[in-house]
Amino acid sequence: YPVLAMYDGVWREDVFCNYGDPFYFDCSSFYVNLTIPDDLEVATGGCMELISENNGTKTVEIAAECVRDFAIVIGKLQCANADADIGGKRVTVDYKYIYDRDAEATLARACTVLEVFSEHFGEYPYSTFGLCESDIGEAGGMEYGGFAIVAPSSQENYLDVVTHEIAHQWWYNAVGNDQLTDAWLDEGLAEFCTYYYYELTGERQTFAAKMAEISRSYGAFAALKPGVGFDNSMHRHLTSFISDGEYVAVAYLKGALLFDTLRTLAGDRKFEDALRAYYDANKFKIATATQLADAFSTQGINTESLIESWLNGSAV
Repeated sequence: YPVLAMYDGVWREDVFCNYGDPFYFDCSSFYVNLTIPDDLEVATGGCMELISENNGTKTVEIAAECVRDFAIVIGKLQCANADADIGGKRVTVDYKYIYDRDAEATLARACTVLEVFSEHFGEYPYSTFGLCESDIGEAGGMEYGGFAIVAPSSQENYLDVVTHEIAHQWWYNAVGNDQLTDAWLDEGLAEFCTYYYYELTGERQTFAAKMAEISRSYGAFAALKPGVGFDNSMHRHLTSFISDGEYVAVAYLKGALLFDTLRTLAGDRKFEDALRAYYDANKFKIATATQLADAFSTQGINTESLIESWLNGSAV
């Protein structure tokens, strides 16, 4: 769905890239009326209300307020939903799917992730969350404002993809960033939180195993010589990546390892307090590496030079 062009001193005229998510948006609100055949279902974020039915069609009214972007999926979808108590607030979680043979387990994971991340990072900002299983090609999932899509092709790690896309409700949607030049800031943090979820729910061995796997995977790329096609610097434009593998290694894997390094440096309590400070200070705004370092400064930890060394590739 169309979004407002970004203005940050100049009008941004970014175009799509071969890799990554070339999206850089301020928050805005979307009010959409949609008329479709009455045998189809709509999956989206925000609040949706049926307003009329007529001659085999139905019209729904959707209000998605203060989000980065807006998307819908329409199809012959099955439905599962729950009212979850998220930080003392009722959140309606709506899951629509095609093939999922254990939809209740997926719905339960979504509710638990929302609850856990709200407790440790800051309150989930909406009264609804929409999740949809939909074929989106090679991507495992995609995040939107108050809404996420997960591809059925990600069966082996389906629940982890659900966790990753929900983490983006904090890191990308609420706390925004320039994904064209600092993709690591939301993707690396969302990837780390995907596995930190296990630590937060008592499955510490799973968390350790997942981070070790990320370290091994990143190490395989880092062992390549620059001439082969690997540049480990993180603060650079999406157009500079020469392969999807390089992009994933730098934005997702190295990004996750940076946040695990910050956790090790700060300890779990101060790390989570820093992320809460980062969330509270930058919710519905655009954040940079400077704001991230500032959040750790609130805990008495100077991370500016450490973060910079990871971004410019000088850290070993």
